[in-house]
Amino acid sequence: MDKIILLTAVFGLSLISQALTLDEALAVAQQSSPALRVARTEQEAASYRLAAAGLWKNPVLDLEGEGIGGDNDHFDEGEYGVGLKQTVPFGGQSKHQRGVARQALEGATHSIAETETLLYAKVRAAFYEALAQQEIAKVRDKQEKLGREFIAVAEERIAAGGGSEMDLIQANLALEEILLEKACCFGDLDAAKKELASLMGVELKEIGTPTGDFYELKKEVPVEVDVMHPTLQRLRARSEQARSEAALVKSQSYGDLKLGAGVKYEPADDAHSFVVSAMIPLPFGKRGRLEQAAALLQADALSARAEQARLNLQLQLTKAAQDFQRTAEEAAQYKNRMLPMAEHAYELSRKGYDAGRYSWLELVTTQHDLAALRVRYIESLLVAHKSSAQLDQFRTGELK
Repeated sequence: MDKIILLTAVFGLSLISQALTLDEALAVAQQSSPALRVARTEQEAASYRLAAAGLWKNPVLDLEGEGIGGDNDHFDEGEYGVGLKQTVPFGGQSKHQRGVARQALEGATHSIAETETLLYAKVRAAFYEALAQQEIAKVRDKQEKLGREFIAVAEERIAAGGGSEMDLIQANLALEEILLEKACCFGDLDAAKKELASLMGVELKEIGTPTGDFYELKKEVPVEVDVMHPTLQRLRARSEQARSEAALVKSQSYGDLKLGAGVKYEPADDAHSFVVSAMIPLPFGKRGRLEQAAALLQADALSARAEQARLNLQLQLTKAAQDFQRTAEEAAQYKNRMLPMAEHAYELSRKGYDAGRYSWLELVTTQHDLAALRVRYIESLLVAHKSSAQLDQFRTGELK
């Protein structure tokens, strides 16, 4: 209940009327999607790692005592010392650690944009799937109404002595088929709404009835993948992170400088003296250079992967654009040519049947053909909408 109140207050969802627009669905998904919550959490973790990167280790308090409580020669002349030791990284390790963490944060940020892009495409596709099933349900409702009218007419003609029992049987059979198709349609609608609710991250009862202009298609079609596509930016950031890691492993091969300073008490002279110490690493081995070479090769592999991803995205874009153009033209063919002819044929058959010129079978056939064409028109529009939703993945900066 709290979630419903929150969504109503923030996004203005009309939960009383149970209407849900596409923009509202996208807004709710942006706030409630589990996939986006994961991406945002990973980005937050990366920001903390960046804040911690490059910080020096804490100093160490060094205590040393000798002869405390008496020596073997029974003289109680203990020596002790106290000091601090600090590890100082060599070779710019702190800078390179920050570079690695910075690129990791950038990659996590691009991952959020990538997740949003994919999520919005899925939400849009599920939303239009629900709209399509609602439109098909309207066609089935109209069919059912006509089917019941046909039954009534057949019964009236039989009662008047001029009808055929076969017409009545055919009318009832046609109605049963309509009711079966209608039940399947509502099952598909329920499945589409469940998928939409899952993508939005809410309960099914919270999404209401999808509402929008199903019969309007976007006209713009991108032709090339933008270089700023979030997937490509994430892979580039990962490649740069690998190069920063290469610089880091090289710097780590120099080791760490350890400095110490403190005070030591010498009982023989009954004096305190200031003591300093230093531990300087000697990088004789080649391990760092070998590890750097491996990390640079990994960076090159990631760069190649980014280029392959660009090519794959371009192939997906080309296919989605072709699918959109094909199905949009198909839908236009249904709308502008086939449906008007089918509607005209049905009107002629209806008038001809009433006048006794056409048979019952001819009337039912034309009515069935008209309904089938309307459903195919809706299905063509649905495929076009889904292709358009896939194309949205390539419209950089367009989240809705």
